[in-house]
Amino acid sequence: MFRRGWDGMAILFLVLTATVVSELMFSTLVRSLPPDIGLSCSYGTAAYPAAAVIVYIFFSRGTMAEKLFTALFLLSAVLFTISGMFAGLYSSGTAAVGVLVGMVTSVMVYTVVVSLVKYYLGRCR
Repeated sequence: MFRRGWDGMAILFLVLTATVVSELMFSTLVRSLPPDIGLSCSYGTAAYPAAAVIVYIFFSRGTMAEKLFTALFLLSAVLFTISGMFAGLYSSGTAAVGVLVGMVTSVMVYTVVVSLVKYYLGRCR
């Protein structure tokens, strides 16, 4: 990200925004559902997949180093989710819902931010 200069800072902003929004949405979802459903606390369940999707969007078509970075980041997201289930932090249902919420949220954040940037850059010209 540092080699990309200001573009890298924008990608980092998108990653952080997606993680925060996904965790807020997931924790709101968990609190709004009845406790007998079996969803536990999030513990980053939605944040890591959200960051992984944003990283995939920007780095999957780059140089070999960027492709390797993307693959390692996606692998770490999968391992993070599996290790949380083995450690007993959350159930498999919580992991599945968290991953789904994280992926959907990151795509939404990416779409909204890119749309806003295109709109305001179009107005400035």
